[in-house]
Amino acid sequence: MDDQTAITEGLVDRLIALGKRFDCFVYPHRDHGLREGKGSELHVRMLIVRYLTEHLPAGPR
Repeated sequence: MDDQTAITEGLVDRLIALGKRFDCFVYPHRDHGLREGKGSELHVRMLIVRYLTEHLPAGPR
């Protein structure tokens, strides 16, 4: 297990222990820009759109 995996597992374990709701998507063997895996960048952008659509109120304030 590498350091990054250990950090991620520790974070997930802590969130579970605290009863926090969270989403976790793992993109193995990719850099932080997600340019190395086909479809990764589009997948992340679609997740962002879905999150904003579900959590932001519609219309002007």
